Amino acid sequence: MKKDAYYFSHDSNAQDDPKCMLLIDQLGMEGYGIFWALIEKLRSEKDYKLPITITASFARRWCTSKEKIDTVVRNFNLFTVDENNFFSERLIRSMFEKSNHGKIAANKRWNNNQLMHEHHRALLVDARGMPDDAIKVKESKVKESKVKESKVNKNKIKEKKIKKDVYEIFECFRKLYPGTKRGLETEFCNFQKKHGDWENIIPALLPALESQIAIKKQSASLGGFVPQWKNLQTYINQRCWEEEVIVIVGKNNNEEFVGENEIPF
Repeated sequence: MKKDAYYFSHDSNAQDDPKCMLLIDQLGMEGYGIFWALIEKLRSEKDYKLPITITASFARRWCTSKEKIDTVVRNFNLFTVDENNFFSERLIRSMFEKSNHGKIAANKRWNNNQLMHEHHRALLVDARGMPDDAIKVKESKVKESKVKESKVNKNKIKEKKIKKDVYEIFECFRKLYPGTKRGLETEFCNFQKKHGDWENIIPALLPALESQIAIKKQSASLGGFVPQWKNLQTYINQRCWEEEVIVIVGKNNNEEFVGENEIPF
């Protein structure tokens, strides 16, 4: 395997998921293989999305039919299809969680290295044993100045990292949002301007949107009315992530909503 190959987690019991079991029942292990091949291709994309028109090319490469690939994409609730693209909501969430955990670990290592470096510098200054009081005072001031400068630089770096992390969280939310949306900078500036508590809201955006998408899909599958998504600016301005979306069942459908069934990988 190439060193630059991308990685994603894969649960050992993924084939026991009800959606995957139904896929295998209808298309056999060929269909299951197509599913994972599509996940691998999506993982290699920057935004974890692929155009729906690419299935014909995959069919030629994988020695299968375009119809089978389209069936895997559209018929088992394993992927989400928007106007021109398809993607896996579970893959996007999994990659976001993996990226977030990696950043936390990296920041912790960076902080530990800085503390060790400052402690080492302090020991070197103490070991010099300058007999002259004036020189000692001067060295102490220089040390104090450098420590303060180091702390200021450290805080600036942390602020930049925090801003980058927040940007990435908001971008995952923005990409997943099914309705009309503008660019990242425009939507994020509007979000900050509209809500003074935006830093507290950020962690709740993506989970709330995923839940609303799942419930609306369930309503649609049960024949219920599903309103169109508002544009993202309106969704943000009206704090729609706080709305409780309920399953609406069609008149001729007596099924009950049983909750989101995630794809395990």
